[in-house]
Amino acid sequence: MSGDAEVFDDGVQAAREAFNRSIDALRKELLDAGLSPNKVEEIIGKRAFSLQYIQENQLIK
Repeated sequence: MSGDAEVFDDGVQAAREAFNRSIDALRKELLDAGLSPNKVEEIIGKRAFSLQYIQENQLIK
């Protein structure tokens, strides 16, 4: 893998990790606010689906 591609992959990995941390924080906040676990997972699922849509349409790799 070339240096540029490796740096890009590292950046994408860091972005994924940051996204997952923000999802975990959102999950905790929603549960702390009193939402049911099912409603929280519904909301989180929409966020995760949005990331998957972006990846599948190669807006990020």
